[in-house]
Amino acid sequence: MNGLQHKVKRQLGRHRRITSQVELAQYLEMSTSSLSRLLNNPNRQMRQTTFDKLQSFLGISNGELDALLETDALSDEELREKQTELEERMRNQSWMLRDLAQRLTDAEDIIEDLRSVRLGAKKDA
Repeated sequence: MNGLQHKVKRQLGRHRRITSQVELAQYLEMSTSSLSRLLNNPNRQMRQTTFDKLQSFLGISNGELDALLETDALSDEELREKQTELEERMRNQSWMLRDLAQRLTDAEDIIEDLRSVRLGAKKDA
């Protein structure tokens, strides 16, 4: 099952009015066989109105639907490469967050030291 099929199946179970692929096909103004081909074809192409209605039905942004369709079109090898790239980005971001947290702690320590020095100067005066 590809990503689009999964999202459609999940949304059919949640949607108030559209609860079957037949009803979804009617909403998208296409035949059920066209909808089936659309869901099964990772290199699918669709009209803008179909894209907009599908995006609305799924309750996701245009960017999210674009990303979903792009991911579905990738081969297994391309998916593994993309996963490796994303894992590397996550590692780098985690490292950057740890570094920022350490810098924040260091800055708080410096501020506390400055406050202590200021309080000591006030006591001397």
